[in-house]
Amino acid sequence: MKIADLMLDGKKLDEGVRLFLEDRNGNPVDEWISVLYIHSDTAQARMSDAMRIDAEAGTLTAEHLKNERDLLRRYSWVLVSDWSLDDEVNETNVKALFTNAPDIRTRIVHYSEQKRLFFPDANKSSSAGRKRKSS
Repeated sequence: MKIADLMLDGKKLDEGVRLFLEDRNGNPVDEWISVLYIHSDTAQARMSDAMRIDAEAGTLTAEHLKNERDLLRRYSWVLVSDWSLDDEVNETNVKALFTNAPDIRTRIVHYSEQKRLFFPDANKSSSAGRKRKSS
């Protein structure tokens, strides 16, 4: 096995995977949000840019950087790459959605961390125990 065999790649990383939404009563609807894999180059670059802008503006301090979950919550909007909603996908609209529907933010963050959603074949060969390579 080579290092390249362990690396994440693919279109789904930078395009995202659709998360279908529910209305306020929990009923499925046809609307969706495309979510980026949290470790994708696109998501990481967007988060770095947002953090740099906030640091330059003085709204991101060393104290903020201590808690990774808080950072992810603060910058979770970068994980949204597209949606079927009528509104334009941009920072302001995504933040407004997350403010008014925090459960959607929670689902998106959780979804973005699920490697198997972005790489459905990744778990096919896994087993409960580790098999040693014969020499």
